[in-house]
Amino acid sequence: MFGAGLFWALGFHVWVIGIYILVLYPILSRLKLRDGVVTSSVVLFHVFNAGRLEPQLLWNEVALLIVGLGTATVINLLYMPKEDKRLTECGTGWSSCFHKFSQKSAII
Repeated sequence: MFGAGLFWALGFHVWVIGIYILVLYPILSRLKLRDGVVTSSVVLFHVFNAGRLEPQLLWNEVALLIVGLGTATVINLLYMPKEDKRLTECGTGWSSCFHKFSQKSAII
């Protein structure tokens, strides 16, 4: 919405993208929303490439976000629980190795 507002107010120029980056990135970083930087930039460049602000274009971008982020969420839900158990087992194994190492080091 911020990028669309900038394009509406200032026009579709490359320097408007620079203003967007200089203003929005520090704000998102301060709010600890760094993961949204890439996604919002992709949407901004799609709108910039179209060179127009129309409801159909904005709804298309929302639909692309829903499909992309929804697919990523489903894949993470299906894949990550299997790997999470394995990562926990590895962490427990490493923890016991470090514990044994520290005990042997203390003896020396």
